[in-house]
Amino acid sequence: GLNSPFADLIYLDPPFFSNRHYEVIFNDGEEIRSFQDRWKGGINHYIDWMRERVFELHRVLKDTGSFYLHCDWHASHYLKVMCDGIFRHNNFRNEIVWCYSGGGVPKKDFAKKHDIILRYSKSNKYIFNVDSIRQSYSEEILSRPKSSYAEHSYRSIPGRKTIGWGLNPKGKHPDDWFYMPIINPDARERLGYPTQKPEALMERIVKASSNKNDLVFDPFCGCGTTIAVAQRLQRKWIGIDVSPSACKLMKNRVEKKMVKILDIQKIKSSLAGKISNIIQFGYSIFRRLAIRPAI
Repeated sequence: GLNSPFADLIYLDPPFFSNRHYEVIFNDGEEIRSFQDRWKGGINHYIDWMRERVFELHRVLKDTGSFYLHCDWHASHYLKVMCDGIFRHNNFRNEIVWCYSGGGVPKKDFAKKHDIILRYSKSNKYIFNVDSIRQSYSEEILSRPKSSYAEHSYRSIPGRKTIGWGLNPKGKHPDDWFYMPIINPDARERLGYPTQKPEALMERIVKASSNKNDLVFDPFCGCGTTIAVAQRLQRKWIGIDVSPSACKLMKNRVEKKMVKILDIQKIKSSLAGKISNIIQFGYSIFRRLAIRPAI
């Protein structure tokens, strides 16, 4: 149940501390109130607002689980310090940089063309499926003569173990620097959602930090990219969003027969007790829950 740790992977893509109204997507009453509430008190209030949620997400994450927090330069440094306090700094795994191009450029600054994704584990026993996310070697590496980058090379360092290196036939170990274009306006996956993330980005995260039949949890799931990818990769999932319109969009995006849309404030019977924990731990603004019944 939701009273105990249940999530194998949590991906959190909350509203950024940008104070831009493009984050109000559907103009639902719940969504507008949520947007207005976040900016009262500036950055300190925003971090307090986030801390409530991240604290409870840490609680429902399994000991073997992973947590990804998607943010940008507006608050990434504040959020890193906050998450270190909740997850403990020794469970910080990566600061992933997602780079992209497009959009406008400032006159007197370098163009800001990246987001930050903070990756944490709950313990030192966590899933990381490196072979599922290996990347292609660069042309520069592949074009080197065998003598300069032998397929199997070894070097002995006095006082240390022998070190071996070479090209892995499965591909290159992934870096923490992802270059993935933002979604093309004409792309089939585009839904007209301003903050929609590419499926390729979510696929790398889901493959890296979960296995088939694991449960993926997205508490700000918006247009449903995370749950659509989780569904395709045969993961179970739970998605939550403040906007009823967003949940309808999610339902249309995945197989309709696999999804139930539940109103948290109208749920009765034993399930209500479990779902009420979501409200108690800071998700009172989220009224709609999209859930795959197999869970």
